Amino acid sequence: IVLPAAGRADLTVLLPAIRSISFSGGPNTAFILCALLARRGLRINAVSLNIPLESEEVAQRHVASLVNDDSVLQNIRFTCGQRNPPVSTLGANDMLMATAWWTAVRAKQLLPSLRRNTFFYLIQDFEPLFYAWSPEHVAAMETYGYPMIPIVNEQLLGDFFFAMKAGKFADEAFRDEAMVF
Repeated sequence: IVLPAAGRADLTVLLPAIRSISFSGGPNTAFILCALLARRGLRINAVSLNIPLESEEVAQRHVASLVNDDSVLQNIRFTCGQRNPPVSTLGANDMLMATAWWTAVRAKQLLPSLRRNTFFYLIQDFEPLFYAWSPEHVAAMETYGYPMIPIVNEQLLGDFFFAMKAGKFADEAFRDEAMVF
């Protein structure tokens, strides 16, 4: 069920897990990005896709501590994607952000429910290297050709993607759409 458009768009961020044991560099980068966007007034729905949400309070304390600002929590909610599938909370005007290759697969599946035809993809690693030649390697590679706007967290990594021409990165014009920081 997709909720009718209610005006402004929210950003649903798909994370593998929102649990204190998982609060490492990758998720923390996603959380900081969420907090900075929330500070600017964007409403964020951070979804724990693979593992049940530990607790909203733990996640709130952690994100506020990353940016030293409790006020960002006014615009961030944390939900469990297993109990409340992301599609049940999406508005037609909402945006999606994937944070790992398997969350990009889910984002692509959710796109037909939205008016937008692309999602944001926070890329922090060349994830196919985490898997030997395998179905997971192929699936991770495939996500780089999905309808997405990449947010690459390192210039060196962005240059690597364009040099190896992975998926949409093979199109030189795509460089204008990519965000690298």
